[in-house]
Amino acid sequence: MLGTKGNLRATNLADNGTAYYNNTHIKAQGWGCLSSDNVSTAPRIYATNCTLETVESGYGAFSLGTTVATFSNCTFNVKDYGIISQDGDGVFTDGTVVNSERFGAMFFGSGAYLTIDKGSEFNTKSTAIQIKGGSTEIVVDNAKLNPGNGIILQVMANDDPYMSSMFGGGGGGMPPGGAAPQG
Repeated sequence: MLGTKGNLRATNLADNGTAYYNNTHIKAQGWGCLSSDNVSTAPRIYATNCTLETVESGYGAFSLGTTVATFSNCTFNVKDYGIISQDGDGVFTDGTVVNSERFGAMFFGSGAYLTIDKGSEFNTKSTAIQIKGGSTEIVVDNAKLNPGNGIILQVMANDDPYMSSMFGGGGGGMPPGGAAPQG
């Protein structure tokens, strides 16, 4: 349902780890660049002065559960999403630029935080921010959102049949004992 293709994440943070990426070019052919999966408590992803790129398909980051992914002065050149979140937080700050051929951010699940501030910019061919079947607190401050279709925020029911069948049609939330499949 995400519309991404591929079979491998360039990086994957698990459990309660913390990852720092500084002055790094992270490139994935398909699926994703920075990801979190099977998280427990307080995992953190910090990227500073980095370029995140997907070649054929994919996302710049996937933030799951209690993960907080923070991007400072980064550039995203992605095919599908700047960030996908299932209950994880995303912070785009200090002039971070997301260039996406589809969406800037897509959040689903029971709730998370999205911050876009301090001169950051989302340039998308489709909707800038998409919220599916959950509640997300969004702060946009001193930032630019440039959606190609003119839609800054789209709120909709979760259209993922896996999540819908698992949660009795309501969608959203993490399945008991683990994460929903990515990709």
